[in-house]
Amino acid sequence: MTPSLAMLALIATDAGAAEAARRYALLVGANDGGPGRVTLQYAHRDAESMSEVLTQLGGVDLGDRTLLLDPTPQTLDAAMDGLQAQIEVSDSRAEVIFYYSGHSDEEGLLLSGSHYSYSRLREALDALPADVRVAILDSCASGAMIRSKGGQRIAPFLVDESNNVGGFAYITSSAADEVSQEADRIGGSYFTHYLSTGMRGAADLSGDGRVTLDEAYAFAYEETLARTERTQHGPQHANRANHLSGEGNLVLTDLHLTSASLVLDEVLDGRALIRDDDGDLIAEVVKPGGRAIELGLGVGHYQITFTVPDSDRYAVAEIVLIAGASTLLDGRDLTWFDAEEAVARGDTLAKAPPQVALIDPVTAGRNNLRFELINGVPGAEGGVDTLLFGLVGARAAELDGMALAPGMIEVEGSSDGLSMAMGVVTSADLDGAQLSMGVNVARGEARGAQLTMGANVAEGEVRGLQGSMGANVTAAGVHGAQLTMGANVASGEVTGAQVSMGYNHAGGDLEGVQATVGANVAEHRVEGVQAAVGANVADEVDGGQISVGINVARDVKGAQIGFLNVGRRVKGTQIGLINVADDVDGVALGLLTFEKEGRHDLLLYTSETDPANVDLKLGGDYLYTVIGGGAKPGDHGWLGVGYGAHAPFGDVLWMDLDALWQAYMPLTTVTETVYGQQIQFLGPFDQPPTQVARFRATLGAQLTKNLAAFGGVSMSVRIPFDYPLLDIAPAIYGDVGEEILGWPGFFAGVQF
Repeated sequence: MTPSLAMLALIATDAGAAEAARRYALLVGANDGGPGRVTLQYAHRDAESMSEVLTQLGGVDLGDRTLLLDPTPQTLDAAMDGLQAQIEVSDSRAEVIFYYSGHSDEEGLLLSGSHYSYSRLREALDALPADVRVAILDSCASGAMIRSKGGQRIAPFLVDESNNVGGFAYITSSAADEVSQEADRIGGSYFTHYLSTGMRGAADLSGDGRVTLDEAYAFAYEETLARTERTQHGPQHANRANHLSGEGNLVLTDLHLTSASLVLDEVLDGRALIRDDDGDLIAEVVKPGGRAIELGLGVGHYQITFTVPDSDRYAVAEIVLIAGASTLLDGRDLTWFDAEEAVARGDTLAKAPPQVALIDPVTAGRNNLRFELINGVPGAEGGVDTLLFGLVGARAAELDGMALAPGMIEVEGSSDGLSMAMGVVTSADLDGAQLSMGVNVARGEARGAQLTMGANVAEGEVRGLQGSMGANVTAAGVHGAQLTMGANVASGEVTGAQVSMGYNHAGGDLEGVQATVGANVAEHRVEGVQAAVGANVADEVDGGQISVGINVARDVKGAQIGFLNVGRRVKGTQIGLINVADDVDGVALGLLTFEKEGRHDLLLYTSETDPANVDLKLGGDYLYTVIGGGAKPGDHGWLGVGYGAHAPFGDVLWMDLDALWQAYMPLTTVTETVYGQQIQFLGPFDQPPTQVARFRATLGAQLTKNLAAFGGVSMSVRIPFDYPLLDIAPAIYGDVGEEILGWPGFFAGVQF
């Protein structure tokens, strides 16, 4: 017997003397319900999720697990026969868990369009030579299976002392007259999502590290009911029928069997959503304060989002679970953020988005070809339209094909295919394309393309393309591209591109590109490039901001290139006319560089040409900009700019190497002989300035923190010009018509 089977002796019952058991699982996921039924999105994932829980925590060996995806009735019968034969050759006590997620109606399960009746299912389960049989059905009207056996809706938190480890139990996700629902937000059905979360430990109210059938059912019942009360298809009530005998409670999962677990500390109070490394939602737990909750998740990397009721903030934590260890999550591990502003439609209290997806619609006819005069006239009785044409407008319950109308097209449910209109195109969820001259609206997610001359609006995430001449707007995030001549606005994160002529806005992180003639704004982190003629604004940048105008970011890892660059901490490069930062760990190149933690020194000195000079050196620890001026009273004055490099040698000595461009102008009347004629210049602006390029090497000594003495040598070159030149060279006198005149020089002074 394998070790995991031996451990079943601990989880079969609460009685310590219970014999070792061997547990088997047969799991079915059926997305395909046949003609006239919408193909489900998450039934396969539901079955796979339940399979993971049972193999990780439920004592089911992989060799004793059978997983069927979209089987036929014959395939399911064969699996039942194989399971019966497998149990018969084993000497161990046998426990069987049967799980089904998919389509059903009042008569039975729907497998690839064929009925597998409830009576046929009960007969197959009854034929299994097992001591305990548990059947879990997550499908519409599945409560009909136990209604005929005397089952009924029961109150939450049922305590039934007769529950034991002998006999059978049936659990269904909905009543006989209800639909079972699935949602994109959780990536599965409500009932299975909360049942598996409870089995991972969230339902362990006793705190003994084991989840019983009673605890798992009560948790799934309450959470499913709470999360479906405000959906468009109404509340969903789980049902249960027990025929168990003996003593003790049937234990479904044992957290001691997990390879790694997460413990939510007792100080936490709120709702925790746990996603794996692929972004899939693994568990969702209401965590009351004062009680720790342990969840068996397995080894891996997880992201936890924690919310608090009636709060405008949420927290995020990254956790790595390692083998053989329980990892504690407490308040110190959470990083808090302000929540995005949103309004739940038709609800002034709830902040959760409306959940509208169905696991199985009640009406399921298919209309291959249908014509309408205007929206809904004449209308079809529910169903799915394949080809729909409207003389003025058209309305469909669901679309799986094409709809054409010159006016307005409205799809009340999901739209899988193409909708084309001159006016407005709307749908609940979009899995295809909307084409219009006016407005495209997706009230849920938009997976595909919205193309229009006017505006595209999606109330859920955009996973594809929004292209317009006017505006693209989504109340959530974008995983794809928004292209427009006007404005792109995403309230959530953007993974891909926003390209416009006007304005791009990402309410969350940006991973990709924002490009516009106007302005780009990312409220959080940018991993990529913001490019604009006008302005780029972001909280954090890991990449680049390129603009003819202004770049603004709090923290920058990369480059800011623009007329004005503003950052708090910059690790990289700022290139612009004006650079402003608290601290630059890299290079800042600009005419003016203002660095709060950098250099801003005032220098007073004399030189061989100018007795009185002043320089202002602005920049970082190693590179700086020079702005200077000086004069020889009664003769000339100068203004100049330059760039240099600073090299410290210990705490006292330092060296500067820089190059300046200087413009010299006379301060008195000057008479010059030009081409044999005497010309009188009356003031500094009567003639073009004499231009000089000066290269300097400075050696300084720091006398105090804010005072240094310095001296140096220079080499100056007079730049040729076509007009008379002011001769400022003190040592080398050349003819005024000489093109190039150079001379060495010196300077000395103090720095503050």
